[in-house]
Amino acid sequence: MLSQRKEIFKFLWIFIYDIKRGIIEDNKEKMFSILREFKEKGIRIVILGCTELPLLFQRSYNDEKVKSLGQKYIDTTELLAKAIIKEAKK
Repeated sequence: MLSQRKEIFKFLWIFIYDIKRGIIEDNKEKMFSILREFKEKGIRIVILGCTELPLLFQRSYNDEKVKSLGQKYIDTTELLAKAIIKEAKK
């Protein structure tokens, strides 16, 4: 299990830096395999806790393979933006 976690974290760091370099499409399949693995482990909610990860999900959330997993994805950047707007309206 620990080696799997290390592998996932390694991929996430590579992916984050790829996004910063404008490389997104190359990592979609690997991302899907990680999401599928999460589903097999019973993970139903995935928190996108970094500003780069939602960039991939904006492009692939409507992808049929991703939708077929039935997971909920929480975009923390979007939540923060909504909270800031709400606070600004006070």
